[in-house]
Amino acid sequence: IDLLIESESNDNEVEAKEEELEEKENWGIIIENKVHHELENDLNDYWKTVRAENKIGIVLSKGKTDLKKYKLKDGVDYISITHKDLIIQIENNLSEFFLEADDRHLLFLKEYFLNIKNLYKNNNH
Repeated sequence: IDLLIESESNDNEVEAKEEELEEKENWGIIIENKVHHELENDLNDYWKTVRAENKIGIVLSKGKTDLKKYKLKDGVDYISITHKDLIIQIENNLSEFFLEADDRHLLFLKEYFLNIKNLYKNNNH
């Protein structure tokens, strides 16, 4: 798993009540990032590894990935997104969060945009 984003969990807190744990959302986003390689990873294994009730898997790559050929088991939910589509969507939504965003994070985001755009530009030559 290249990146895993999960909800906060209080499973390790000794004093947490069982009812409070049940009320908390339990979610995870599994991201497999592919830049210069084909997808050869066991997405079913990644799915089993993440212990979240609500989860989704994302294959992030330069081109759309046909996930049908990876024999995903029932209930295993992955989607394919290109780096380019991700950047376009973030740019469209950025104005909503721009003023509250930490300037350091915006700098990292801008660097990510530039790197991905260069990756696509260099690929076309």
